Amino acid sequence: MRGDRILVDLSTRAYPTPMQAARLDTWLDATSSISAALTALPVALRADAVAGLPDAWPEVPISILRQIVRWADRGTTIRRDCVPLDDEVMAVTPYLVHVVGLDDLLLSDVTRLPLGLSGALLADGARRLDEVDASLQTQLRSGRAGPVGAADVQQMVRRYGTLLGTTYRTAGVPGAERARYATLRAYRAPDGGRQWSITWSIRIAPRWLPAASVDDCVGVDVGVRRLLTWASRDHAGSVTGWRLTAGEWQEDSTMEAAVRRRALFARSAAELDAALRGILAFRRVAIEATNWRGLAGTPQIDAMTASAVVDVRHWLTALARVTGSAVVPVSAWSSSRHCGHCGQPGVRQGSHFTCAICGDADADDNAARYLRACA
Repeated sequence: MRGDRILVDLSTRAYPTPMQAARLDTWLDATSSISAALTALPVALRADAVAGLPDAWPEVPISILRQIVRWADRGTTIRRDCVPLDDEVMAVTPYLVHVVGLDDLLLSDVTRLPLGLSGALLADGARRLDEVDASLQTQLRSGRAGPVGAADVQQMVRRYGTLLGTTYRTAGVPGAERARYATLRAYRAPDGGRQWSITWSIRIAPRWLPAASVDDCVGVDVGVRRLLTWASRDHAGSVTGWRLTAGEWQEDSTMEAAVRRRALFARSAAELDAALRGILAFRRVAIEATNWRGLAGTPQIDAMTASAVVDVRHWLTALARVTGSAVVPVSAWSSSRHCGHCGQPGVRQGSHFTCAICGDADADDNAARYLRACA
């Protein structure tokens, strides 16, 4: 927290090309090896080890090596599947981010964040683009002759060359701004393949979202027929889902696929935002802890990924730092098999749930009530 701002971490998926992925893999290896080595060394001996890093890891940009060392020096634990990027990454368009050390811009779903918070990332990128352009113009106008002036320009072009001439403007998000912290992560996707993401830190004013004021627990169920279903003691609601057509959801590194992903997210973004605000008004939130890998290769996981409901638990957990809500993950295993009113086993058939004691109910409504009861 800085001043009265609260730091929250939110992630966007990234889609490197095969060549970019190979380079990022090298960075992952470097991060793991360097952080382990520096942690094992006494502080007095670290200087010599740090001085030799550029020769030991010539494939890793010096700026990235500095980030790894900085994290290690301040005692920050670096996961084996993460690379600290911080200021070395910025969002430059709704589809592309610039990572220092990559020859080309990296495709990322920048706009697939809740409550318009991608605007904070894009506003930061626009500001930094203006700074880069102003600095370059100053260098070019300075008229300094000789190798020093030329080296300054050459270094700037090497660092930001893919950005020169790029323009994207956004109004930003009042009350929210990007912080300097950012990490690149590689992880196992639900289908067993490899997925990449960038986790961004965003500073949010405490009153940007109202403090949780409803003294009750709300149960939250995610799905396909209904993207979200929630139920409290006195209220319930849902966001209706939609079906994908064949080939509509594509997770690859083409711009066409990125545009499709953005359009799919936009279908339900406004309703999801309204639902998130309503859910975070409760002081306690019980949400199902779904094992997405169990749905690998099914149309259900594609539809849920397309609508971004697979990220809802992550969003609620992050934004609860602003509202003060307590988010409680609850196993989803029993939510479709037990009654949300009496807790007894029942039978689910499609969208209907039947309890021998309480009668019939909508299956998603029942699941949300059961999750609430279990929290």
